[in-house]
Amino acid sequence: MLLDRLLADFNIDRTRIYIEGAGMGAEGAFRIAQLRPTTFASVLVRDGLPPHYHTGIPFSDAAKVEELRKAGTLGEQPLAFPRLCNLRCTPVHWLHADQDTSTPTAHARQARDALKALGGEVVFTEYAGRHASALVPDFARFLAAGLVAVKPATRPATAVQGSRESDTWAGSQRCGWLQIVKQELKGAQTDWPELRQAGGTVQAVCERETNTLRVTAEGVSEVRIHLDDSLLYLDQPVKLVVNGKDRGTIAPVRRLDTIGESAVRYAHSNEAWSAAVTVEIR
Repeated sequence: MLLDRLLADFNIDRTRIYIEGAGMGAEGAFRIAQLRPTTFASVLVRDGLPPHYHTGIPFSDAAKVEELRKAGTLGEQPLAFPRLCNLRCTPVHWLHADQDTSTPTAHARQARDALKALGGEVVFTEYAGRHASALVPDFARFLAAGLVAVKPATRPATAVQGSRESDTWAGSQRCGWLQIVKQELKGAQTDWPELRQAGGTVQAVCERETNTLRVTAEGVSEVRIHLDDSLLYLDQPVKLVVNGKDRGTIAPVRRLDTIGESAVRYAHSNEAWSAAVTVEIR
């Protein structure tokens, strides 16, 4: 990313990095923030949605989507928002038209409510108008408000990778502290070419209260999970549960080479990992 080069070349305050987008750019801003959930102090968007798909309409049926959009009924279709939990710890400042039929207002409210239900911090403001009709001065004031007294993102305890947000789509097999190492290619699983290539999805949850690592995966055979003491107590045995089955305990080891790898590969996103474990899905 261009941001990586800028961080390498200039003395940038990494606690005050923001990402902004409008329309399709808003979806791009959401996507990048989900892939790099500790990089940005805030996400600032207008008239856009987090990455999503219609659960009742095949992806290949773009004509159907456009037909519903022209009829003004697209907002009645249910959506799924993969990886939304990766935004839990990054404040979102969201401006959306109250009569938007291109990116339906109802869908924006659905995403807002889903993110809030996950514990995310969302400042959601509707303005009177249609898609992309907000006046520049009003948008500028809204963005400025999102840059004031915003704390940097902290690390979410849940990460999702794979599936419709695949490495072929998003450019990386790693999301936050979760990395797909091996995945199964299920060509018949869906008509989404990205999902056929990605193979599946994996979710990891760190329960610090019980020192438990829960991994749920489908179409993935091996994952690598980066850890530190903000996620789990590494001085104590960690209980491992994979697809609901107890695998006993593991003992993640803090290693200098893991810290060094973090410094070289992940410095751009303010992440540093002292331990890593590989989990086989069987």
